Amino acid sequence: LLSFINNLVGQAQIDTGKIILREYPFNVDEVVGPLLSTLNFHANKKGLALIEYIDPALPKRLVGDQFWLRQIVMNLVHNAVKFTEKGSVTVRFIKRDRHFWAIQVIDTGIGIPPEAQRRVFEAFEQVNSAETASQSGFGLGLSIVAKLTSIMNGKIELESEAGKGSAFTVILPLKEEKN
Repeated sequence: LLSFINNLVGQAQIDTGKIILREYPFNVDEVVGPLLSTLNFHANKKGLALIEYIDPALPKRLVGDQFWLRQIVMNLVHNAVKFTEKGSVTVRFIKRDRHFWAIQVIDTGIGIPPEAQRRVFEAFEQVNSAETASQSGFGLGLSIVAKLTSIMNGKIELESEAGKGSAFTVILPLKEEKN
């Protein structure tokens, strides 16, 4: 319920243009570590492994809006856990190149058919199939991720195959803390 309310408030803020990015230096592990601990509880209840990887090439301190970055990670991991019945969910924080870093969430879940891949980023849209019929949700999480990524001057990529899982990659400009 709390996740739904947070997403609904986030969607309203995005739709009204009320999101203000508050960019401050942060350590990736300190920002998402506690969040992943909470999400790991839900993964463990389903017998899933939640794996975290932080690229050693990623700068120790980045600059960004920690609140909205946590929202991106939470929505991606929550979806991955929700639609994965066995296997794992991997969360990777990687340096792409000199100018970009990425948050990548890879699961061994049900996957998304090609014809539905564009729709999953639209508000209140969901993939309708026998595999998703038992899952509750309102179709806000990925819409919020896509819009926040755009506001942060990034882009989102999706690779998925029905029955084999999905990989969502949020690519953001690399802003390092200046000493």
